[in-house]
Amino acid sequence: MKFKEYIKKDINDFREMKIGLVNKNQNTKKIVRKIQEDFDLGTDLLKLIDDLNENLGNTYGGKFKFDYVLQDFKKIDKLKINIKRKEKLKEQWFKSSSELAKKQTEVERKLRS
Repeated sequence: MKFKEYIKKDINDFREMKIGLVNKNQNTKKIVRKIQEDFDLGTDLLKLIDDLNENLGNTYGGKFKFDYVLQDFKKIDKLKINIKRKEKLKEQWFKSSSELAKKQTEVERKLRS
């Protein structure tokens, strides 16, 4: 019975996840990887974070990085970077967040069927 409860918690955590800037590892990648395998989501969701962090590394040399988060996170507006780079980073963040939302919806559909 505990195994089923654990799976339910992972699914609920995945449904609540967002992409945000953090300065500590969130330990959420295991949950994303497990959900991705269990529900055969196709797109590599971990690659979304890697791409965001690569772009962030080109524009910002601070301690923050993108990760999947379950609680509060730092906003891109608070970073001290060039306005044009900030807008480009925001655009990529919106696209990645949209992709995550699509996958969360896909998981919802698979749970209902």
